[in-house]
Amino acid sequence: MEDIITQAAKFLKDGGVVSLPTETVYSLSVNALDDSAVQKIYQLKGRRRDNPLALFVGNLGQAAQIVKFNKYAEILAEAFLPGPLTIILPRKQNTPIAPSVNEGLNTLAVRMPQNETTLAILNKVNIPIVGTSANPSGLQAAINAMQVKDYFLNSLDMIVDDGNAMIGVASTILDLNSDIPRILRQGSILREQLEEKLKLRIF
Repeated sequence: MEDIITQAAKFLKDGGVVSLPTETVYSLSVNALDDSAVQKIYQLKGRRRDNPLALFVGNLGQAAQIVKFNKYAEILAEAFLPGPLTIILPRKQNTPIAPSVNEGLNTLAVRMPQNETTLAILNKVNIPIVGTSANPSGLQAAINAMQVKDYFLNSLDMIVDDGNAMIGVASTILDLNSDIPRILRQGSILREQLEEKLKLRIF
């Protein structure tokens, strides 16, 4: 397993495309600091350039280097991360994230997946990594390595196989960039769970 972690981390650092397992679905992942690598994601998925990409981090320290945490983010991170929650926060100034990740927006979407192998890879590479579902745009996200292969054949540098994803549904996306949190995509973490932790109503 250590060899797999080391190999995946090397591919990511060197600009390769790696499919990583998570608790929700499998990802397409690249070095988020490498604009050429990020461009590969849009090409592989047939994804619109104005559709921002989320970032994977291996720990909250990595997240704090690229986004500004507020009180809501701190509460939810303690309750749900690592886990199937993506939070959108203001990006820190001078963060060297590739421009094509979010087309110049002043926010970034961050997630810490709940998968031991992927967390080990993220901590080994120790830089933000793009994490978007492994599927051509408009098709169902892959929940195992075989589906990733069916979609992308030999277009990827590496697929890290960890069996079927536990949940099989994409993460909940919560926008925390304003005073009123907003759910942009409902996943396995429900509105009621978020409201219970934050002690307020979410729209």
